[in-house]
Amino acid sequence: MTELDLYGFKYRVLFDVSVDDHGISGEFRQRRSEIAINPRVSKQEQEETLLHEIIEALNEFGCFDFEHETISRLSHGLFQIFKTNGIDFLSQILNSLDPFWQIIGTNWFKLN
Repeated sequence: MTELDLYGFKYRVLFDVSVDDHGISGEFRQRRSEIAINPRVSKQEQEETLLHEIIEALNEFGCFDFEHETISRLSHGLFQIFKTNGIDFLSQILNSLDPFWQIIGTNWFKLN
């Protein structure tokens, strides 16, 4: 399991197919201390989504009151800068997740 420290709080980063049911690529779940990433989207979209959800967390904890569109612009811009300049920490985080086990609600299922 991979955890990120965000403003002093530990957040699990995990793949969760249930976010696909909502038509989204990821979700910052403050109450559950999780960042959920949709495993059904491309690797590149997973990386950008992880960055987006980290910015969502910073927005929440820092009381920045950014509109969602602003968060999307920030994540897209930063993602491009990181990729262009070979800064690859996002894929390192995602690669540390167990690709065979996905969480759906509170039940664990092995994907074929």
